[in-house]
Amino acid sequence: MHGALSSYSKEEVCGLVGSSHKKNGGCAGSQKEPGCKESNKLSGHAEPIPNHKIHQLEGKPYFTAIMGTASVCRSFLVKIPKSFSEFLPSSSAWIILCCREKEWAAKCRVSQSAKFINEGWKQFVLDNNLKIGDGCVFELMNIKELRFRVQILSGELPVSPTTDIFTRGNSIDTPILIG
Repeated sequence: MHGALSSYSKEEVCGLVGSSHKKNGGCAGSQKEPGCKESNKLSGHAEPIPNHKIHQLEGKPYFTAIMGTASVCRSFLVKIPKSFSEFLPSSSAWIILCCREKEWAAKCRVSQSAKFINEGWKQFVLDNNLKIGDGCVFELMNIKELRFRVQILSGELPVSPTTDIFTRGNSIDTPILIG
């Protein structure tokens, strides 16, 4: 995840980690941020989504997930950490994911051992061009509506035009520089 954070400014990262100052309207109630204006109408585009502004967390419950094979390829599901489960219903329920001026409906499933997001998640992955290694921050903006603001952090390491990725890191004299 450190590689993903290196492409963001210090202010963006500091605003993302541990801040509870209310800066943006979020997805709460009827006040919608740009991330919740209209229902999603995209269908499986393959173009990269440009980096969008990172919003400060608003002090509401949140969890993070790094996308792996199960999240973006095979099963298309995101496991919800047990520490976050207390904020969700004890039975399966529909949730709303708000991201990049769109909304997606997804199902939060409950099994005997875990809670996870699956139905509707595949479309979110395709529409936002999520890849293995990307990070997502799920902030619960409205507990009654089960409305989440999702922020996506790219997992790609920045490569400068002068970096030779095939020869760097082979010895102590040619370290890999992440900047």
